Amino acid sequence: MGTGSFLVVNMKTTEALSLDDIRSQVRAQVNALVSTTDDMDGPWITDIFLSDAIVEIEGEFFRAPFGNDGATVTVAPRSEWKKVTKEWVVAESARQNKGIHKVKTTFFSEAIDLSEAEFSEDGSRVRVTLIQPGWSKNKRYYSADVLKAAAPLFEGTKAYVDHPTKLDAKQRPERSVRDLAGFYESVKVEDDGRITANLFLEDDAMKAKVKTAVEQNPNYVGLSINALGKTRMGEAEGQKGMLVENIVKANSTDIVTTPAAGGKFEQLLMSGDEFTNDLLEAISLEELRAARPDLIDSLKNEWKTVRDTKALETARDENTTLTEANEALETQLTEKDEQTGRIKT
Repeated sequence: MGTGSFLVVNMKTTEALSLDDIRSQVRAQVNALVSTTDDMDGPWITDIFLSDAIVEIEGEFFRAPFGNDGATVTVAPRSEWKKVTKEWVVAESARQNKGIHKVKTTFFSEAIDLSEAEFSEDGSRVRVTLIQPGWSKNKRYYSADVLKAAAPLFEGTKAYVDHPTKLDAKQRPERSVRDLAGFYESVKVEDDGRITANLFLEDDAMKAKVKTAVEQNPNYVGLSINALGKTRMGEAEGQKGMLVENIVKANSTDIVTTPAAGGKFEQLLMSGDEFTNDLLEAISLEELRAARPDLIDSLKNEWKTVRDTKALETARDENTTLTEANEALETQLTEKDEQTGRIKT
């Protein structure tokens, strides 16, 4: 039985460490080797290679060598760490466009002109142009490629009566069924790059209002898209302004009385809980870091707490394993001493 216990211990020491095991041991030892304070930024393990790790401390990078015997990783003492410079290579496209502004994730709304819309023969659907290439009424530029990629997002998009109020956005971000007017189907990218779709309307009164706008007065009612996408400041077709890089989500396209008034609605979008979730899903780490550095600092502190807790748990588990092994060894030695005593007597 005692021999069996020794075999189990030997098996554990000869097992190869996984990458997660190596990273965990390196992290625990780096934390032990670096004296930290509550307001200190780091240490952070940014990269791990076969025999060394890159450690970030207070914005500086160090190469920390470590050994690996297959069971245990041993990180070299701080005196053997080498300070290194971490470089980010700029892509050729970025070099050629140094004057282009950063891409931002933002909400935006666009007005839809119904003057060229057409009703179906049975009057249940109206063919509308959702967005067309070029500069929009709200001073945003859409390329044909951006619209082609975004077209599938509008299939099945709902149409509501009026944009939600600020109170609606907070209390009922999913919108009420009473506000539902119809939906968009048969979305298509035309030869000239326009995105067109059939707007299916259920309510006869709403059909009449839209028909009045189509056939008599295009300013009577209109359509307004609200969407989420990536934009940047730039120049296109000899005009400077906001360029839409891509459309991430088409939330809805509503029937409103003043479709061109996009600014106020965009502020409303950013106040709604559902739209905030959409924004958080699409926003990049760089944008979040620039907008909320305090949040990044809070996350770092939380990660540090979790990291320290895991390191303590690992050390406690290793100590427990060592204690159990020592107890087993002492038991075996005691049994052998007793056997030796009986033989002598």
